[in-house]
Amino acid sequence: MKSIHRREVKFYIPENLKKYFYSWLISKIGITKSYPKRIINSLYYDSVDYKSAKDNIIGLSDRKKYRFRWYGSNQDTLINFEIKSKDNIFSQKETFNLNLKLENVNFTKLFDLNSIIFADLPYDLKKKIIGIKLFPILNVKYDREYLKYHHLDLTIDNDLSFFRFNEKKNTINKKHVIFEIKYNYKFENEVKTLLSDCKLSISRNSKYLQGLDCINKFNYI
Repeated sequence: MKSIHRREVKFYIPENLKKYFYSWLISKIGITKSYPKRIINSLYYDSVDYKSAKDNIIGLSDRKKYRFRWYGSNQDTLINFEIKSKDNIFSQKETFNLNLKLENVNFTKLFDLNSIIFADLPYDLKKKIIGIKLFPILNVKYDREYLKYHHLDLTIDNDLSFFRFNEKKNTINKKHVIFEIKYNYKFENEVKTLLSDCKLSISRNSKYLQGLDCINKFNYI
């Protein structure tokens, strides 16, 4: 298991502000490419009463999201499971390497306590979810660019698409951009320097809630 503890600042950029955003980004000296662009796929899980979504909507300071994540479009790619926790202003992401290929996973039965595949999951992961009944809810797919500004990690997400689990034919595509700054809190001054001339507003943002809004489960943006 790999764990990352950090702060995150997010910007929701509608289509009519994309030109301004990219002009501002190009003007910033010191931003460099840190990793090749790639496709990110997430499958979000939640309880039958959507506890994760509801905790996020009301702004509960201590909340969690559960998702599978894989990269690219090949069926033989390996998948990871992630638990993303929010504790006031800090975020923590725990990543569990399952050593499973996408083509071999039954996402409906994976967390069935009586299934053989559940028995083979990492012990640390089973401890985290043993008392929670989780179900696959929503798929999210997007292109991500990776940038660096001194000690800050920057990501830009484009071409977002959402669909209810097992209903890919009903995919909903969106044209907005999500810009994120991820950093250790001791580099707060670097964030202030980077954003000193930025006219965009910081916003709460959750791709999971955006997707639920798209499939008419919750009102979000």
